[in-house]
Amino acid sequence: MLARILLIPFIILLFLFPLAGSSVFNYSPGDLNVSPIPPPVVFYDPNVPGVSVTLGPNSTSANVLVKASNAPYDILVNGEFNGPNPWIFIPGTVLTSAVVAPVYAGRVGVARISGTSPLGSNDIAFLYQTITWPSFPILSGLFEIEFCVDVAPLGFFGLYQYGIGYVIIDAATNLIVTQGGITNVVVNNVCTSLNWNTLSLGVNIGAMVPGNQYYFALQFRIREIFGSGYSVSFNVDNVSLILTPNQPVFQGIVLYANVSSGVYNSSLSLVSFSSVGVSDLNITLKNNTVAQYSSPLSIDNNVVVSSATSELIITPVPPGYYSLEIHLSSIVDIGGSISSTLYFIYRVNQGVYVYYPVNITVVDPPNRPLNPSAPPDRVYEFVVDPDPPFIDALADIN
Repeated sequence: MLARILLIPFIILLFLFPLAGSSVFNYSPGDLNVSPIPPPVVFYDPNVPGVSVTLGPNSTSANVLVKASNAPYDILVNGEFNGPNPWIFIPGTVLTSAVVAPVYAGRVGVARISGTSPLGSNDIAFLYQTITWPSFPILSGLFEIEFCVDVAPLGFFGLYQYGIGYVIIDAATNLIVTQGGITNVVVNNVCTSLNWNTLSLGVNIGAMVPGNQYYFALQFRIREIFGSGYSVSFNVDNVSLILTPNQPVFQGIVLYANVSSGVYNSSLSLVSFSSVGVSDLNITLKNNTVAQYSSPLSIDNNVVVSSATSELIITPVPPGYYSLEIHLSSIVDIGGSISSTLYFIYRVNQGVYVYYPVNITVVDPPNRPLNPSAPPDRVYEFVVDPDPPFIDALADIN
């Protein structure tokens, strides 16, 4: 049961309270002001296509309208490399640099994985992010990437073999479940606006378990066939993991929350829901400080499976980032909808809670967005993780 509601406190006027000891304080009433203390946790609109957010007073309540779609959509976040960056870099011994170039070779938002080897060493490096495989049925999956490789010899001539592709790793077992890619042989090459390559590969969707979490990794390999050393840059403009559902669906971020100070335990609790047609709804919280997810609040075929998420600790983050993300995965019938009333709850200390009302409605509209999970338009650098939990599985890749 709900314990008690924490009201936003006002600055206490000390002269209203008796003072201990013999000290005496005088106050001039003309100098006193009473003002509310801003709430430490507030909501933000993520500006995601297909999601309309209306925030209440002080940004402590929200109404969210989500437009589902049965069009193919990309489940990767920031595959254009021009938004908040969920990609994490696993460096090699040669490929040790990963940056976002705002403009390069006629493209906007380019990931550049690069390095120099005076000895002509072979090397492999990765960019990865965590993905949640949809809990709804998927008809097909497609990996697409646009790339260009700069290779230059440190001597007069060089011949090189490069590889580029993807690896999907089970986050529970840290084992590779499926992968794909290509290898090419290239002589000296300089990227221009005219020589970008597009690679499209089918994905074995049967290798993934609905609702499970995976690591999706981009793979970059280089091998010198002949030469005396080289410099190389893998340049990636767009990368997508495109899934085609068989019903109107949505999977992505629907709301941000930020913490101004302090550490809090947060969760979501279902108050009520209604639907037109048969619907599924899964909502989770993500802590951006440690990239940790809560257990889901879940409705399956109009039946409540879990009425609340697990608690997740949230803390302040640097400017430009958000402490907490609310992720939604939903499927509705064609022409159907599901409406839910929730409480976003944060715990100040043992037994003291604050409740923010959140209403989320998912509809199948006549005009559906093509990419409901596209991020806002900002640029951030890559986080480097030389020793991810699945590093042993990567050692088996040739």
